[in-house]
Amino acid sequence: LSQLLGAPVRQGEELFRVASGDGLRLDIWVGEYDIALVTPGAEGSLALSGMSGARLLFEVTRIAEVAQVQSGRNGFRVEARLIDPPAGLMPGLEGVARISAGEAPLIPAVLRPVIERLRILWWRWTP
Repeated sequence: LSQLLGAPVRQGEELFRVASGDGLRLDIWVGEYDIALVTPGAEGSLALSGMSGARLLFEVTRIAEVAQVQSGRNGFRVEARLIDPPAGLMPGLEGVARISAGEAPLIPAVLRPVIERLRILWWRWTP
């Protein structure tokens, strides 16, 4: 029985190590119409609901290859890492993220979702 349990623990012996909070990962949901504008390496800012007024900077590291449905809408999960995380962040916090995708003229930017929806409808109606 002692062989199955292993050697007894000695005082001062390391049993496990608690990981630091530096490895927090952000999971950001991006809608299907906007995912083409997001690239790995893009930067953005995050406002957490539990930390009002604080803006945290992040960098996109990975974009999921498979779409997901969330709240009845199609989208993709984007992973990001915090650039300079403050102390005291806990897993499970939620908030709003904005990813920098460059600049575009106002009219095309506003009409882009409408144009995309019309393209999908046209594709459905044509044989």
